[in-house]
Amino acid sequence: MPKIFKESVLAGMTFSNRIIRAATHEGMADECGRPLEELAKVYTRLALGGVGAIITGFAAVQKNGRVSPNTLMFDKGV
Repeated sequence: MPKIFKESVLAGMTFSNRIIRAATHEGMADECGRPLEELAKVYTRLALGGVGAIITGFAAVQKNGRVSPNTLMFDKGV
């Protein structure tokens, strides 16, 4: 079996394989920055599909950090 599919340990964390899903901007938030159900489905599919780790996508911490109207927000919203 290739190394990419074998369990590995990084910084004390054990991963089922070496496949890491990089951060992306899904654009799956409502106008206030709340995640849509479709975003939960994306992460569920990735996890059930066997990805070893998932780095979540872009999220703004305040309104002026938004890159699009559908950016996730950690602020009170618009």
